[in-house]
Amino acid sequence: CMEQHPRDMAVYRARLLAAKVLEAKGDMKQAEAYLQENLNEQLLTPASKEWRESLFALGELLYTQRRYADAIARLEEAVARYPAAHQTLEARYLIAAAMRQRAIELRSTLDQEPSEAVRKEHAEQARSLFEKSLAQFRAIQQTLGDRDSQEMTALDKVILRNARFAIGDLH
Repeated sequence: CMEQHPRDMAVYRARLLAAKVLEAKGDMKQAEAYLQENLNEQLLTPASKEWRESLFALGELLYTQRRYADAIARLEEAVARYPAAHQTLEARYLIAAAMRQRAIELRSTLDQEPSEAVRKEHAEQARSLFEKSLAQFRAIQQTLGDRDSQEMTALDKVILRNARFAIGDLH
C-alpha cells in the first residue's frame, strides 16, 4: 500500500501498522519515522483517527526507547488533545513513569557533574519531576480506585497496581 499507492488514504493506517510491526521487530528508528510521517502529513489532521493513534504510539515508542523527556512531551500533547480517548489512561501512567525515570536519571548524574550550579539545577529538576510523578500516580489511583473492579480491564488493574507501588516508592 505504501509503495504502490502512496497517495491513497489507506497509507496512513498502513504506516501505523508498519510502525507497530517494526517496533516489535526492534527497528525503532524506522517505526518512529513512519509515525512522524503520519504526524507531519499535510492531508492528515489531528481530527483523524490515524493522527491520534500515531501520536499516542509515538509517545509509547519514545518511552520504550527510554527517551523520557521526548515521551513526556508527546504523551502530554496526546492527553491534552484527546482526554476521552481510550489510550489516555495508559498515556497518563506512562507520563508519570517517564517523569519518575527522568528524575532518577538526573539524580544519578549529580555526582559526576563538575559544576555546582548545574548540580543544583538538575537536583531541582529531579525533585520537581518526582513531585509531578507522584501527583500523576495519585490521580491515576483515584481514577481507577473509584471504579468497580468488575468494570476494570486487565490493563486497568495492572496500571492501578503499578501506580500504588510507585506511590509507595516515591514517599
